[in-house]
Amino acid sequence: MKTELFEDLRSDHRQKDSQRRRDHLTFRGNVRQGRHGWLRLTPAYSLHVVREILEDCKASDWVLDPFSGTGTTLLASTAHGVQGHSVDINPFLVWFGNVKLTRFDSSAGDLLCDAAAALVSTSRKCSPGVENWVPPIHQIEKWWDAPVLEKLGRLFAQIRSREGESLSPATDLLKIAFCRTLIETAHVSFGHQSMSFKKRPGVEPPALFGASELPELGHDVFGKFSAAVREMAASLNQDQPVAEGKVFFGDSRCLERALPQRCYTRGTARCQTQFARHSSWRHASCCRLPRQANL
Repeated sequence: MKTELFEDLRSDHRQKDSQRRRDHLTFRGNVRQGRHGWLRLTPAYSLHVVREILEDCKASDWVLDPFSGTGTTLLASTAHGVQGHSVDINPFLVWFGNVKLTRFDSSAGDLLCDAAAALVSTSRKCSPGVENWVPPIHQIEKWWDAPVLEKLGRLFAQIRSREGESLSPATDLLKIAFCRTLIETAHVSFGHQSMSFKKRPGVEPPALFGASELPELGHDVFGKFSAAVREMAASLNQDQPVAEGKVFFGDSRCLERALPQRCYTRGTARCQTQFARHSSWRHASCCRLPRQANL
């Protein structure tokens, strides 16, 4: 009986150890990988897998990913010196993918940190004439506590108020840092392949807003935002694209409507079907990149 129990424990240990060894093949493998770790969304596949598949690609190749998602394939491809296009039906992911594909100069990190410091300083006060931002989410109190939402609203209102200034592309990077802060301060869990709300027994939903100057309760919103900015600034020179790449808005079931050209030499298995339907599209060869679902 003891021997069987010992064998069961050893089997469980081997299984958990095997799962840990395969973490680099999942979204967890991207967390510390420069631009690939800017924003955690699910589902996602590993940068390591994409890099391995791209090893035999040449500079003359054109990669096509019809399901861009967070842009893992295209960023890996262009950083490898291989041109590529991608398509997604989610406007946010089109915007996010193209920001990740931006080439930044050496001063961008300092400009980003300076802009973030100014935003945080202003957001800690109540700025007259700037209306707080509140996302139109049903039962928003399930996502954020009132003091946290108040600070998030101030912060994003300041970001939006500066959109007309000459801060771009810093403004786009600030928005990504803000998205990270939204996720990190929300009552949600990303410990698996889908999102779920954290259990909060005995917590009564508070009123949406209280006094104009709320005490420092809950998460340190401004601290998390500043930390996200610093991490992003430090990674701006990593994975810099050295080849052309762009994400287009469109439906991957109708690639011919979304894409500007019809000569791609690398794509996903799904692309083979699309190319077969449109004989005017030249398809030289195909490597099977992992298919990524829209988020």
